[in-house]
Amino acid sequence: MRNLVNGWIDATLSFFHHVLDQVSFGNLDEGQSR
Repeated sequence: MRNLVNGWIDATLSFFHHVLDQVSFGNLDEGQSR
């Protein structure tokens, strides 16, 4: 169960990190087309 939770947290952090990177560079539209 602990591994499942850690995997979910890692995936969530990676997702938010990716979104924040796109927003900070102002390339949200470009990022979704890639």
